[in-house]
Amino acid sequence: MCLMNTVLKKFVNESLFDASAALLHHLHIIFNEVTRVPVPFEDLYPLDLSKALREVLAKVEHTYFIGTVDESSLTGSAETLSAEDVTARASEGKYTGMMVFAVELHPDSTLTRSESAILTRGFNRIASAQPVILFIKQGDELALSTCERSDYTQQWRDGEKLGKVSILRGINCLNPHRGHIDILASIGDKTYPNYEELYKHWMEVFSSDLLTKKFYSELSDWYAWAVQVARFPNDLTTDTDDDKFNHESCIRLITRLIFVWFLKQKHLIPEEFFDERYIKEHFIDEFNPHDRRNLLYNPEESKYYRLILQNLFFAMLNCPIVAEGKDTPNNRRFRGDGQKGFLRDGYNVNNLMRYKAEFKEGGADEFVQMANSHVPFLNGGLFDCLDKKPEKLYYDGFSERKESLEQLYLPDWLFFGDEVGRSIDLSQWYGDNNKKSVSARGLIDILKRYNFTIEENTPLDQEVSLDPELLGKAFENLLASYNPETKTSARKQTGSFYTPREIVQYMVDESLVAHLKRTCGDELESEYRKLLSYSTEETTLNEEQRKSIMQAVYNCRVLDPACGSGAFPMGILQQLVHVLRQLDPTNEMWKDFMIDLAIEQSKLAFAEDKEAERKARLADIEEAFNKSINDPDYARKLYLIEHCIYGVDIQPIAVQISKLRFFISLVVDQKPTNDATHNFGIRPLPNLESKFVAANTLIPVGYDASLFESTEEILSKKTKLKELNHQIFLAKRNVDKQRLKKEIKDTRQELAKAIEDTGFVSQGAAQLLANWDMFDQNASSPFFDPEWMFGVKDGFDIVIANPPYVSSKDLSQIDKGIYKTLFETAEKQFDLYSLFIEKGSCLACHQGIISYIVPDSIIGRSNFSSVRKILVIDNTIREWVHLNNVFESAVVSSLIFVCQKQKTKDYSFVYVKAESVRDWILGNIQQTNISLDFVKSDADKKIYFASSEKLNLQNRLLNSETFGGKCILWRGEEIGKSSTLISNYKTRNSLPVITGKEARRYTIPYCTKWIDASDVVKSLDNYKQHKVLIRQVGSCINATIDTQSGVTTQSVYALFPIATKERLHLNALLGILNSKLFNFFYKLVSGDKQMFTRIILENIKALPYPDMYSPIIVVIDQKVALLMSNIEHDTATLESEIDLLVYHLYGLTYDEVLIVDPETPITREDYTQR
Repeated sequence: MCLMNTVLKKFVNESLFDASAALLHHLHIIFNEVTRVPVPFEDLYPLDLSKALREVLAKVEHTYFIGTVDESSLTGSAETLSAEDVTARASEGKYTGMMVFAVELHPDSTLTRSESAILTRGFNRIASAQPVILFIKQGDELALSTCERSDYTQQWRDGEKLGKVSILRGINCLNPHRGHIDILASIGDKTYPNYEELYKHWMEVFSSDLLTKKFYSELSDWYAWAVQVARFPNDLTTDTDDDKFNHESCIRLITRLIFVWFLKQKHLIPEEFFDERYIKEHFIDEFNPHDRRNLLYNPEESKYYRLILQNLFFAMLNCPIVAEGKDTPNNRRFRGDGQKGFLRDGYNVNNLMRYKAEFKEGGADEFVQMANSHVPFLNGGLFDCLDKKPEKLYYDGFSERKESLEQLYLPDWLFFGDEVGRSIDLSQWYGDNNKKSVSARGLIDILKRYNFTIEENTPLDQEVSLDPELLGKAFENLLASYNPETKTSARKQTGSFYTPREIVQYMVDESLVAHLKRTCGDELESEYRKLLSYSTEETTLNEEQRKSIMQAVYNCRVLDPACGSGAFPMGILQQLVHVLRQLDPTNEMWKDFMIDLAIEQSKLAFAEDKEAERKARLADIEEAFNKSINDPDYARKLYLIEHCIYGVDIQPIAVQISKLRFFISLVVDQKPTNDATHNFGIRPLPNLESKFVAANTLIPVGYDASLFESTEEILSKKTKLKELNHQIFLAKRNVDKQRLKKEIKDTRQELAKAIEDTGFVSQGAAQLLANWDMFDQNASSPFFDPEWMFGVKDGFDIVIANPPYVSSKDLSQIDKGIYKTLFETAEKQFDLYSLFIEKGSCLACHQGIISYIVPDSIIGRSNFSSVRKILVIDNTIREWVHLNNVFESAVVSSLIFVCQKQKTKDYSFVYVKAESVRDWILGNIQQTNISLDFVKSDADKKIYFASSEKLNLQNRLLNSETFGGKCILWRGEEIGKSSTLISNYKTRNSLPVITGKEARRYTIPYCTKWIDASDVVKSLDNYKQHKVLIRQVGSCINATIDTQSGVTTQSVYALFPIATKERLHLNALLGILNSKLFNFFYKLVSGDKQMFTRIILENIKALPYPDMYSPIIVVIDQKVALLMSNIEHDTATLESEIDLLVYHLYGLTYDEVLIVDPETPITREDYTQR
């Protein structure tokens, strides 16, 4: 670390070339020198400068072409090259290597992450599809950025092919952060035998994903340790809720603290609150968190959590600095300080500080002074203490009450040091014996080891730091680890999986393009894609078109009905902000737009005597757009959040984390000051209770929505409620928020009563509406109603989601019964995501866009036929992407669909297929624009993605006799391999047991397991037949023959022909089932599933049965017999011959053979001669 510090200081004390060369040398990167003196950027750049690049270059004082790294330099043959020669060779595609550049900014100039990305891509164009390293020096700080090779991008997309830019920013060359040192050191922790290895390693080190995984690993160990140690009081009258709420409270503690850590990046939280030495010297006498107990200090009294963190959370961030109506920053105080002599002063006031007597002498006063001179008030609900003291509910335990203190246990060593957490056994928690000896650091120490950035990354530019998406990923991963009610993975129960950023971006972009095409016209699609792109390509839109698109953006109502921790809502916000930035760089048009709307809306909302209200609304807009206190994106985000974005999730804590991410996104664009009187320049954050709600999206309330407009009273209450929701969204003062909360609750009660009085709604439904409390952070509503909760009546323009993957077999009988009465798609054994598809179609407006990512099981399985009808008949599919390996925690192939809520008789859509997300990003895909067709069966419609040639072949061959009609087929016994019915010993009545493991292609090993015939449930007569067996698990059909009367387990299907004569040619059936043609058929009847790891019996039944009396059958039979007798040898030639015979058996032309197997070794001549 000392050597790295010395090298970094060179960037302050030496020339930029010498410092860059020294750092590369220290990292074991040998380079070819190009030039030691500055070179004008324009001399290197081969293209016309875009406006965006020109604006960034205006901040650059000097540009250096440091050198190149290639095979010759890494093998010790470094040389001096000319810039002209290297760039010329690169532009002609004759150079392969990494180019190293450096820039020095003008004094007092800085680059945002977006500007750094623009600059890096500019250098990448100089390198002509080669990766670049760019050093950016700004004062005493250094940034390193890199850009992928531009051919590593989606070549199948229109527009500029952008490589991902990764940036390591904010390296303080005089006092570098530990996280920066670790990342730089990891670049140079090995030597590179060749250029490709260097490039691969550099990309890995500059991946924020790897950094995030490392952080998760530490955080997960801490959580596994903490939930077994920590205790929160919860309900003081019972212990039954402790498991559930302790786990939730630990997750809530982590997310609150991570949020605080992001705020710390804006210097809004004092570093001293997390400094052990400072805490000991100023706040807590003899503070020593490193032992379980010592003579001078007891760390198990939870003093750090209580005195520092609770007061920070609940009595600083949640308490204004200046009292209502005052102008002195002294509002924050300890309970009892305001009204001395009153024992219960502030008893149920949760934003007053507590535990004053436990601070060391003078510490409490310094703590208050530090709070009032550093920490802004953020929002009256952001860090609300969840305690309900009169009801004896202490979920946070922020209390000096004895009973609460006795039940609160978060010892100091959970936050600092690693002594107590050394060598702890977490094997039972993880179910992994490798976790028997784990060392867990304190949570504060973990956070200190990493570098954080407050700005969310995008798929195309990312900072090599932990970004706010971490809140979402941490939540999803921690929630996955434990569910106290079932003692199982909570994420498995909820079916939630965190959606990768690249998937989010794609779905968001395609949904927004579809929305703009619907509202502004198809002819501008290329311009819409430019607006969403991060390229420097400028749009050609005129002012009228810009205004039209801005209006469409404002009018776009987006709902995520299963929002989790907010990945899609945040992705929508990022892209809408980006669109506005492209349309209106100065923000003038957006400001005028918001002022016009405010004037119009205030005329409707206020009476003539409320001119003050109108002026206040306009003043608020002026403040939001004030560039001296906010970056331009602040006003863009604020009003987009209010008007466009909505989220629902059944888990209250997920909703809270979604809100936190949106709060962070607003904080990042505010400019802090030192003025405590004006909250350090930070506008208190909006109240998002009317934007994100905890509710069961799938359950409606039984009333007619038209009742909302059936009487003047209902209309009046509805208008009032809409205005109140607007007011509370922007309410900055606690007193205003409390008043508005009461008004909203009263108005909802009155509106529910007015609806009930119509006589067309039950008392129970009216009571449900009236009792819904949008402000209860621990509650989840048993119903969801978009008009009641969001004021959205006519549906959403975009419904976008990664819905939960939960099988109906994991639901209670009550829930299954409810869903079966509500949903057409709740048929047979259904899954919740099918219900969400149906619900999404209902929630979308006419011609609205629906975009989901779901498992690919909806393509072919019969129990999803009604889902397919909704997707393809009731709606119009626009795009379909088929991917493997999307989720790290779920072995499932995924489908992304974008469809539009309208019926269209004849249409085509884009179908994209890739083996993985990485292949998809790199453009290693199959893409076609295809028509949609169905199997002509009302009982089991399947979706087929195929060319017209495949569809014609399918229709010709799959309409013949089927295996289901000509064979007896069944699934084996419902017994597992460890069943007590299975024995290692053979008796007189025993039959051999064949599992999926034994049912190998063309062979069965010697059986060593047995089952008594009396224990067999299914037909013994069938088992005693010679039969074909098909293994259930596999990526293709794997069949063999059993001639030993074997009993199969449920992982094996069995079949034999009904006709006795046809049983003589089982070998031929075996060869047909194992052939390429039949795996092609199976793919068609199963709906072209990307990764059909489980063969479905009903799909086997749908396969075309051969003419068993054809002479070809006898030849196939003989070939298969020969193959099985030579199974230990190479059988490729025999299998190819069998494939050829099967093609002829089913009457394929050679052109049809090429459809089945485009790479067949069979020539046209060979095929026609047979």
